[in-house]
Parts: sequence; C-alpha cells; structure tokens
Amino acid sequence: SCGRGSESPREAVEVEHEENSPYGFCPDSLQCIEGKVKNGQFFSTLMMHLGMNAQQAYDLTQACPGVFDVKNLRVGNAYKAYYSEDSSLQYVVYDRDRTSCIIFHCQAPYKVCVHEKPVSVESRYADVTINTSLWVDMRNAGVSPELIVSLSDIYAWTVDFFGLQKGDRFRVLYEEKLCDGEVVAVDTVRYAIFTRGNQDLPSIM
Repeated sequence: SCGRGSESPREAVEVEHEENSPYGFCPDSLQCIEGKVKNGQFFSTLMMHLGMNAQQAYDLTQACPGVFDVKNLRVGNAYKAYYSEDSSLQYVVYDRDRTSCIIFHCQAPYKVCVHEKPVSVESRYADVTINTSLWVDMRNAGVSPELIVSLSDIYAWTVDFFGLQKGDRFRVLYEEKLCDGEVVAVDTVRYAIFTRGNQDLPSIM
C-alpha cells in the first residue's frame, strides 16, 4: 500500500523502473548507502542527514500518515538510501521489521509504500539430546531458538526447563517461516516428544 503527498511544482527525477524489482524501482541504476537509525535520530533529521532539506523532509512526512507512523522509527533498524548520479536522494528503504520494509520516494510527488517481503514455510524435524544446555544444544543442531519458546509453552506444566538433565531428549516436527534466508518464526509444532530415561512425554497438536 502507498500514500502520496501533495503535488510539488518540482518534477520527480526520472529513474529507471524494473517490473520485477520488489521495490518498484531498479536499485542497480542507483548508488546505495547503507546505515542504521542512530540513537536520538528522528525521521526528519534522518532524512536531512541523507540529503533532503527541511522543507523536503517535511513534505515527505506529510505523505506518511496511513502508511507509516514516523514516531515508530526504531533505533538500530537498517535502511538503504539510493542516490542518482548527481548525488540527489531518490529513495530510502527502511526495514520496519524482519518481514517488511517501508519505501520512501524522496522526490516530488512524495510517496510512501509498504513492501511485504516474501515469506516461505518449511517443515523441519529436530532431534536434540541435552549435553550442556537446551539453548547451546539446539544451536549446535542448527535449530532456531524460536523453537525453544514454542517448546517451553507446550511443556509449561510438565517439564522444568530450568532443571533439564544431561541425556534429556527432544524430538519435534514443526514448521518455520523464513524470510531472506533467515528464520523469523516457528509457525506450527505438529508434534513433540520429550524423553527422560525410559519415559516419553508426547504432545500432538
């Protein structure tokens, strides 16, 4: 979804568009600078830091309502600023969270869009035996820490996760969501079995 600010007498700079580009413009045709939002930086000061003047930053802010709340700019979140050959700022792509970004069109007519990144779901099976700690052994097995949170919820009343013993075993069939090659969530746990000694505690969702 996009929001557009009021028209400006200045014409927008023509930028090559690529139909298959997820951003709606061709990043390869522009120079890119990457950064992260710094402590004490506000939306307008960030945009002025990247090359807009105060009036331009204000006009871009006016295009944000309904699409992005500028007060939700988060310290540490990454952004990419794209410039034309004459070093004028054309676009800023701000990572709102792990699965979406905000695209700011920094030339009039100002426009703000939300881009939802593609998310895939994959089924996985984990078989982890405790040797040191659940966290370490899960990580060593290549399992996302997100699964630990799900398991702690499933076995909240039957397993003391602070009292796990060496040799305890978890077997889990689950689905995880991936975005940009990274696990962003454990979507569904299909079944889980916790084993201590000869006792199995199965849980089927």
